[in-house]
Amino acid sequence: MCAKTELRGALGGGLGAMTWQGGDVPTNVTSNRVRLVPGKRQVLSNELTDAFAKMTTQGCSASRPTLMAVIGHTRYPTSSRSLMSELHPHMWSAHTKRQSCWFSDASIAADDVEPPVLPCARSGARCGFFITHNGDFDEYELFRQRVSYVQVGKWLERVLHAPDLTIGDSNKFAGMMELLTTKGDWMASVRYAYQKCIAESIGDAADGDALLGEHSANTAPSRAWCERIGAAFSQVWVEALKEVPELACQPNGATGGIEMTGTDVENKQKLEDKVSLVVGAAVSTGKSLAADWAGEDAVVTQMPPESRDQWVICIVDSFLNGDMYEAMSEFLEKAHGSFGLQAVSTTEPGNAVIAAKGQTMRLAVVPGVKSAIWGSEGTAVEVPIANGGDRHILRLDSVKGQVVEVKFRSSDVTKTTFSRRGSNSLNVAGFSLRSRQVGDVGVMNHDEIKRQLRLVKAAKPKALPRDTGRIGPHDAVLEDIRAIPSVLDAIVGKWRDGVFSSSSKNRASAKQFVKKMGEAMESGPSAMHLVVVGIEVSLFVSEQFAADVTEFIPGANACAISSNQLIGGGKVYFASKDSKGSLSIDTLSDTNAVVLVVSQSGQTFPSLKATARLVSRLHDRVFVMVGGTDADAAYSEMGSVVLDHHKCMLHRDGADHVFCNLSGFRPCEPSSVAVVAAHQTLTELLVFTRLGIELGEGDVKPKADFKECVVALTAPFLANIRDIVGCDSQGKLTVGGKTVEEKYRHKRLCEGHGDLSQEAHNTVHEELVAIGWRWGKHISEPWRIMFLTGVYYVVALVFGVPLFHALLHLGLHFGDAESPNDVCWDGIASFVFSFGEGCEMIQLVIGTLVALLDAVLFIMFPVFVGRLLRFVETRPLYHRFGKRSIVVADNAWVARCSETFTARLFSLAYGFASPDVHSADPVDDLIHTCGHRSTRGLLVAVGRPDGRLFAFTKTEAAVLLASKQMSFVENLNQNPEVVSLGSNPHYEARNIFAHVALPSSSRPKFVDEFLYSQLLERQKLESEGDAKSITPRNFLKGLRSALRRSNAHGGGVVDTTAMGGVMGLDSLLDMSSSMSDSSSGLTGLMRRISSNHNPIMDGSQRMDSSQNHRMDSSQNHRMDSSQHKMDGSGYKHGHDAVGILPDSKSHGGFAPGETNVFQANLDPKTGRFLGRFQLSQRLLEARFNSLERFVSFTVMFHAAAESTNQGLWGIPKWDYSRSQSHMRVNTTACPVMDIGETEVKPKGMTKRESSAYLQRAGRLLEVRALRSLPHAMLELVANRCSFGVFPRGSTVVKQGDVGDCLYIVESGQAVLLLNKNNADTPMEVGQCHAGDHFCEGALVRDDFHQPASVVAVTELKCLILTKSDLLSALGAPGNASEGPLGNIAESSPTNNKVPLQKQVSFGHSFGLEPIVSVQEQDIAIMEGDDEPLAF
Repeated sequence: MCAKTELRGALGGGLGAMTWQGGDVPTNVTSNRVRLVPGKRQVLSNELTDAFAKMTTQGCSASRPTLMAVIGHTRYPTSSRSLMSELHPHMWSAHTKRQSCWFSDASIAADDVEPPVLPCARSGARCGFFITHNGDFDEYELFRQRVSYVQVGKWLERVLHAPDLTIGDSNKFAGMMELLTTKGDWMASVRYAYQKCIAESIGDAADGDALLGEHSANTAPSRAWCERIGAAFSQVWVEALKEVPELACQPNGATGGIEMTGTDVENKQKLEDKVSLVVGAAVSTGKSLAADWAGEDAVVTQMPPESRDQWVICIVDSFLNGDMYEAMSEFLEKAHGSFGLQAVSTTEPGNAVIAAKGQTMRLAVVPGVKSAIWGSEGTAVEVPIANGGDRHILRLDSVKGQVVEVKFRSSDVTKTTFSRRGSNSLNVAGFSLRSRQVGDVGVMNHDEIKRQLRLVKAAKPKALPRDTGRIGPHDAVLEDIRAIPSVLDAIVGKWRDGVFSSSSKNRASAKQFVKKMGEAMESGPSAMHLVVVGIEVSLFVSEQFAADVTEFIPGANACAISSNQLIGGGKVYFASKDSKGSLSIDTLSDTNAVVLVVSQSGQTFPSLKATARLVSRLHDRVFVMVGGTDADAAYSEMGSVVLDHHKCMLHRDGADHVFCNLSGFRPCEPSSVAVVAAHQTLTELLVFTRLGIELGEGDVKPKADFKECVVALTAPFLANIRDIVGCDSQGKLTVGGKTVEEKYRHKRLCEGHGDLSQEAHNTVHEELVAIGWRWGKHISEPWRIMFLTGVYYVVALVFGVPLFHALLHLGLHFGDAESPNDVCWDGIASFVFSFGEGCEMIQLVIGTLVALLDAVLFIMFPVFVGRLLRFVETRPLYHRFGKRSIVVADNAWVARCSETFTARLFSLAYGFASPDVHSADPVDDLIHTCGHRSTRGLLVAVGRPDGRLFAFTKTEAAVLLASKQMSFVENLNQNPEVVSLGSNPHYEARNIFAHVALPSSSRPKFVDEFLYSQLLERQKLESEGDAKSITPRNFLKGLRSALRRSNAHGGGVVDTTAMGGVMGLDSLLDMSSSMSDSSSGLTGLMRRISSNHNPIMDGSQRMDSSQNHRMDSSQNHRMDSSQHKMDGSGYKHGHDAVGILPDSKSHGGFAPGETNVFQANLDPKTGRFLGRFQLSQRLLEARFNSLERFVSFTVMFHAAAESTNQGLWGIPKWDYSRSQSHMRVNTTACPVMDIGETEVKPKGMTKRESSAYLQRAGRLLEVRALRSLPHAMLELVANRCSFGVFPRGSTVVKQGDVGDCLYIVESGQAVLLLNKNNADTPMEVGQCHAGDHFCEGALVRDDFHQPASVVAVTELKCLILTKSDLLSALGAPGNASEGPLGNIAESSPTNNKVPLQKQVSFGHSFGLEPIVSVQEQDIAIMEGDDEPLAF
């Protein structure tokens, strides 16, 4: 659980444990905690569990039954540094022994009876709390005003008379729990009752100083005074118990001698009566005692008599009822911020209270091991437990706020899995659960709690394939990369099964998405139809998706926005928000815009907050996309928010508004497979949406041509991904099974030749890893230089053998037998004196020169050894020394996601082996943002679009230009090391170090690249004298004629597979008849095409990933523009000369500059025809090719990190799956807290009515006359509603009466009776159930008469809205026809008369069946409408 939870931050943490031994009344209580701040590369969960193993055995005796409660916390700091004092678990005051009382349950066996709890006095009990808090505690309501948590801390220091030893906010929650929890503690009860009933402001604790200044006197009641008053009340309680001796507690905590002879309910009543006598006696005596103190005690003397009596009542009530559960409820009701809370107390054995408000929290009961576990991370409560079996999981409502008490009851273990524990508690396998929503005066009953529970079957986690040959720690990043093919196969398989055949959960959500998109697009072309919301990599992927929606769905407008901008509302200024137009929630609501929120974890703080806010306003137009699996996506935090809102407000299951990217649980911080899964899922949604928008109503039956296009692009894409990753969809290696170290340890890359290995036939995966391995050597070079330099210094200084001194000494040793044999610094002196007398000057000069050479060597040794390393490893000699920088240049989403991936790979690396990582768009801002960074040794990774496609020829040319501009910054004949990758094999060797040609042979060609390649081949035939020149237009003419003949022969659609798999050939049949069918000079070519002997398409020469995607200069597999240059000046429309085209056998690569010239010289008609396919080409680039490049970058940079780690000689390796903060799941405000617009809250309502307020607004949405109102106005209308209860048999409305109210049925049943022609017995024409409404016409017409009577069959509870209240809320005049609703009556559809005997349903808001309208004496069916209008 620690390992799962630390994904939310691991800069510090702690564990606290409490044990109780001795049964219901413990005889031995222990409390211990351990807290620590881990080192940068230490794993917090490992350190904590090791310390916890030692801590839990302290003070425990194995001979007695033991209950244990453990709470823990891992921290990402927000309000204070990660110091030991700031770590959780917190406690305000130290745990001490003082007089307290245990509470033991009475012995009643009934499941539906909750017995009163009786105290059992016991002295010397250990008292104290442990709490943890996840989130941000901002403010608290004290004395009817909100104060900051800092002021709360100052106030608590005075009230509790204990200093606050922390700076952060969480310890203030510990102090509040200590103040509010009073059960069984008379001193605490006296202290709390004083603050609640006597004190009037926070200044009362500081001699009237509301600022709680440091020098103000502490005037809060002292601890000694509270203990003295508490002791008096303790004695009062003992005296009161004497009046009912049978309630006296036994030493073992059992109840007294009350005879339990009746039923369980009767027994409970007996206990309650007896307890009431004791409580009444204690209160009465306490009041008398307080009155006596009035003249003696200064504090009591100042109390007004009425307040003094309330104080006494509060003391007794707090002593009996002020447990942790009530304290937590009171705290959350008045606290502001975000909270994931847990608390345990030594005085409540086997009991824990957890709560959620703005933060996530889940609870799981594991019957197999008699344990309850909970945590803020959803996956933490699903960790496998030996013999645990199935478990029951409860997700706390983090939007409204919820408190849950979980208590182990040994007496309930033998009961059924679910049984009642009183009316408001639920027994789950021995654990009693009590719960309430924040702000609700009541509690949830056992049925409501049971509905929240979800059964999760026991299952072993599936292990991903591992590299068993890897040296070192487990490589989770590599596992993620190797899982990409299998995840993509799963996504495509499920979506395609859903699109083309049967069922899929994503397909069901997509159908709803298409429906809502269609409704949004009805608002006009200028409106915003789709807003995609995310943060970090989710936002980067979303931005591309939004752009593609606008590009590929005709008439659709979409944009992407950061989640923080939505939760910041108008209170945080975002400069970028203005550039995206007005995106307020009100604007989105008015335009019927659809919102898609994307988050891998499903609980990222800003995305989760944005989801909650959006669904409350946009309702069923909000969709979410999360990670995980199909089975659990809807139960993620964001999915649960959507589901809960749909069930509460829309009365439907909202699972069809949740998408899952099927990536599973991915804890690695460098996000690879999660990004790939999100991008591909959005691709499938894009395709589905386009099909659905074209066909309408979400009934997706794709057209054959579009289906073939999607399939034709997807299948090769999946194959390419497998080649790039180097393993298949089952995770099996496809590169020989060797480890990275074994295969690439001795690889050498020849400088400047693009030659990745001396071996031939490298796969694309091997090429990527080889480049990454080389870059890893660049990055680890500083440490290796330091290491070798240190070795030399140690040898030279310790053993006294500097290099030149040693060489000189060895020379003398072998040249002069009398020279000294010892090897030491005296050798220089011996050498000098060997010249004899008269040569002192020569001796001095030579000795000084040798010493100077050794000194220079000491200074320059790092440079020399660095050059030597580079020479041995065939790396550039004159790159700059020091820390390297990496620039990733590609389109926006690929570059930014790759930058994030790479930066996190090296986040735990040592400073000397951690590159700076930057990203830029080579078509846009590469030169502007990174041109000044272009230095010798800069590492530049450039992703190139496929310029062979005419849609991207100019784009690739721009990318190549930017790459050359970066590489042309030279010094000492050295420049940045530029590596490019893309589907086009063409590259210029003198401008880049290497180019990796990604697989593309299995992809079908488009007509434009097919045309270009064929004319290229034609040019070769022409040069050999075997053919005549031909223009592109005439080529297409002949090709069209051949296709027509093929079609006539086959009698069907052209088989493009037989033509080499070229996409769009059949479009030639639609070309204008103005193009003649002349096939001059093409007979032989067509014969070769139709017989599959075309040199370009022939299988023996097709591009193959194993043969044609290597870069081998010895085989001329690169394109040099100086040798293959197109002569544009010699080509004109209508001429036979095509010009000199590149050699088509060189990987099928086209030089973008030459292709540009070719396109510029096309005749207009041919150009327009080839332009038909550019949209499909843009789809290929945006959704498939760009994803291939991202995966390639992850493979390459992972290999770089692997190589860097291997190069760190003599020091521990770092784990590149995590960072120091380890915040994989960003669940804290970063940087915007939940500070959106203040919600409109009803006034003059009880707390329970207020908690049902949102449900009212949801009911009003079902009324057609009100649906057009903005949500903010609808909230005002909901505030005006009242409740009405009609007994069984009563008439709610009477036929013929003037109506002025709308009725919405909350519960119960009613019938609609129509009296036609004054008949004796009225005729039943319909029924009303919960959710139905009637008398809607009263809101839109002033002369509305009730067309039928409504009679309650059962007790009927209705929400009532009068016309006057509606108009008052809207600020409209008294006449409805002149107000905002006046146009409703005018838009009524035509009514078609039907016989009276026709029985139809009545009043269902969302029914698809005909709707009844009762007017005067007739029944009418309004065909074509799906809503009730007049009644």
